Amino acid sequence: MHPIGSFLIDPERSDFPVICVEHFTNNVNVPRMLLSKVEFRGDYYTSTQTLVRADIDISTKMAVLGKFGHWFLKIHRDIVVPIMVEFALTVLDKP
Repeated sequence: MHPIGSFLIDPERSDFPVICVEHFTNNVNVPRMLLSKVEFRGDYYTSTQTLVRADIDISTKMAVLGKFGHWFLKIHRDIVVPIMVEFALTVLDKP
């Protein structure tokens, strides 16, 4: 399982990177991930698939979050804030 907050590639379900927001097991103990995707404005779907981590820069991460609804930013501050801090540090570090 990927850490919560990881950006992943799910080519069967999204044209954009998806974000892992939770891990859980279903009623027959199959591990699942709760994922958010752009096409649902950050709303969730579940997957048992082994997904690959998206190799994307901080600007792309911010662009994905920018396509999510405001509710996502409020509920998932634990995911959003570190990305915003990383973005700010990247911008401040440029000459």
